Amino acid sequence: MSPRKTFERLPLAKKERVLEAALHEFAQHGYGGASINRMVERAGIAKGSVFQYFGDKEGIFAAVFSHSLHQVKNALRRIRDDADDTDIFNRIERVFHTGLAFTQNHPLVYRLYTHLITASDIPQRDLLLSSLRSEGKFFLGEILQAAMERGEIRSDLPMDEALFLLEAVMDRFLMATVMPCLESDFLHESSPKDRVRGFIRILRHGMAPEKP
Repeated sequence: MSPRKTFERLPLAKKERVLEAALHEFAQHGYGGASINRMVERAGIAKGSVFQYFGDKEGIFAAVFSHSLHQVKNALRRIRDDADDTDIFNRIERVFHTGLAFTQNHPLVYRLYTHLITASDIPQRDLLLSSLRSEGKFFLGEILQAAMERGEIRSDLPMDEALFLLEAVMDRFLMATVMPCLESDFLHESSPKDRVRGFIRILRHGMAPEKP
């Protein structure tokens, strides 16, 4: 679901202001508790304009989700397109750090994500989550495939399992950094950056002892 042409024709600054107000409302109160009245007050627009721009509350949420996903993709695209950094494990480490920086610099976007995975009242929730996972799988799949072609990882690596493992570790790690109740001891005993280095050492060397 895309915003209507009336929204697309707005000046960029106004579009950003409207989307930021909606993001703030959904991130703070969830989909069910979000108030269009508070959105328009924060954005400084008439309530009727919201319906002209997006149709309904579902349309607003879809636009905010799409805009937030675009921000995430832009951050990751810089890693994918960096031709000078060819080592797969350095790239994966950069993905961890990029994700960590993103949650710190865009806390409302990440809070929107946590609502998406925990709330059941969001329209098209399964579709939105599926599109999000597809984007992540495609991005990681590209860099793993390139690494395999360069001989940096085994040619017989089970790709689906590797992608699932990487996504699961990254997802849990980022969630623990913004929700300390999940892994308070884990992050209290060492910094997130030190934990990332630990993950990368395991990925680079594996868990089995070297054969004599």
